[in-house]
Amino acid sequence: MNIDAWKTFPDEHVLIASPEHDITVGQIRNLAFSVQNQLEQADVQSCALFTADILQFVVVFQACIAADIDVVLPANNLPETISCLDVDCFIGDWGEQALSINMSTNSKLATKLKTHSSSKVTLFTSGSTGQPKSITRSVVQLFKEVEVLNQTFSQGSSQLLFVSTVSHQHIYGLLFTILWPLFKGHSIWHKLIPFEEMIDDISQLKKTWVLVSSPAFLKRIYESHHVEVSPVKVFSSGGVLTNEQHQQAEQKLSAPIIQVYGSSETGGIAHRGLHQDWQFFEEVSAKITKGQLWVKSPFCFQNDWLCTQDLIEVTDDGFKLLGRSDRIVKIEEKRISLNLIEQQAVKLDWVVDAAALVLEQGRQYIAAVFEISESGVEFIKQHGEVELKKTIKAALSQSIDKIALPRKIRFTTAPLVNAQGKKVKAELLKLFI
Repeated sequence: MNIDAWKTFPDEHVLIASPEHDITVGQIRNLAFSVQNQLEQADVQSCALFTADILQFVVVFQACIAADIDVVLPANNLPETISCLDVDCFIGDWGEQALSINMSTNSKLATKLKTHSSSKVTLFTSGSTGQPKSITRSVVQLFKEVEVLNQTFSQGSSQLLFVSTVSHQHIYGLLFTILWPLFKGHSIWHKLIPFEEMIDDISQLKKTWVLVSSPAFLKRIYESHHVEVSPVKVFSSGGVLTNEQHQQAEQKLSAPIIQVYGSSETGGIAHRGLHQDWQFFEEVSAKITKGQLWVKSPFCFQNDWLCTQDLIEVTDDGFKLLGRSDRIVKIEEKRISLNLIEQQAVKLDWVVDAAALVLEQGRQYIAAVFEISESGVEFIKQHGEVELKKTIKAALSQSIDKIALPRKIRFTTAPLVNAQGKKVKAELLKLFI
């Protein structure tokens, strides 16, 4: 893919859409070249980019890869993060640390098309421990993945508006929210929509749109919200929806949902629709060792085989995910699947999401944090937390072993996942201190 493919679109093509003021290719071209000149004059070789402003993100990212500058995309802008980053400059929401960038246009700037970039992009994954782990991938790899996404999902698609609930500081958001629409002639909504009510802003535009979502967002939206104008397609990644959750969300949105399975380390691995087994993306090679899935593809951050630590079952139509191998624990000599506890819990009307943990106070036992639904909140108002805990444990006892029932339970109405769609064990454990 030509890294400047977006510049071949007509000047009037809308790249960033908003109710008040659309931003066109011509405007972004001038902004990007202006920023590129500023960075080259400052002899910047690497930068940490963190901004909620999608226009600023697109412009600076484009300027960096055009100038062969390496881009670091941290998950947050906390002081501890700043101290850990080894870059020439900070751009975006960094306070006094930020490099001053003049986001003004200069129509006299020439446009030089390039066919490649040597830039590397570093992202961070928190996994389950909360300790950031850096993953570096080349821009060429990211573009390759965009090509596969486009070939897999864009059959017959005209120009679409991509609307996202997930951060572009994460690989899923970067690929689906920014790079795919940017380089394939679509448009990007000007801001994230973290709350389901904000979909109304999109519906009123009467545009053909795509929703890039987290599973947590989809679990919330089907409970109490009506979508006036449905998206033509919905993507979900960062966790797995059960068939029941998948179906309910599709019914509420009146749109097909495609779940995407992958990670920052591996890139995209597979995808599935409702009641379908997982299908590998093209160019993804796979093997199974001791039940665990190993993958190798042009999207991986390393050339060798990479273990996903996910257990799978191969079927005639693809494969099924059985959970992570590191989420099988032994309590009093019995093997317990933390995934199974969570899967059974989210089937209950009172639970939107669940996180099962192992605590140790004298001996090991299971604890759980439940993100409760509107019906769960109403149950507590009428009967109290203690009664809801008893009711949930009684319901779980019908499908899981007594030793696996959570001894300690915490309730929350806030999502259990962070901005990257991950359940961070260190943060969940704080609820039991």
